[in-house]
Amino acid sequence: MAVETLLHVSESETGKNEIPIPVPRAWNEGNQKISGDLLPIQTYGGGRDTSFETLPKPAQATPTLLYIGTLTDDRLRLRIPIEVEIEREAVFYIAKCQYVDEFGYGESPMKAVDDLQAALAELYWALKEDEKRLGRNLAETWEWLRKVVEER
Repeated sequence: MAVETLLHVSESETGKNEIPIPVPRAWNEGNQKISGDLLPIQTYGGGRDTSFETLPKPAQATPTLLYIGTLTDDRLRLRIPIEVEIEREAVFYIAKCQYVDEFGYGESPMKAVDDLQAALAELYWALKEDEKRLGRNLAETWEWLRKVVEER
């Protein structure tokens, strides 16, 4: 953004020291005059000048749904991408795989996904080891895992 001039909010207007404010060139086009206070001046205890404009919070950039194409175990590979839901709970993120009711937790969305990838690999090996003794629900989970995960 090109800056043509600096607007100075003077001591007489604010009762404080002079504050230079960059003004984009587009603001001065068309013979428009800039006058008055552009920013709300708020003074808090101690007479400290905190000239600022309260802006709305930025939109959440964290995806709520993504697909993973790998697991953290190099001995395994995914045949098809697995759908993962991302949720935020307090300061942690949760990555959920609804197909097998597995979760991953982390301080960031990617750490939660990494944790989920490790959990899915561990689940694969645990169910493979106990394949003959699985109950109905775990047998269904094992069947699904066998369809989407293969050993290298």
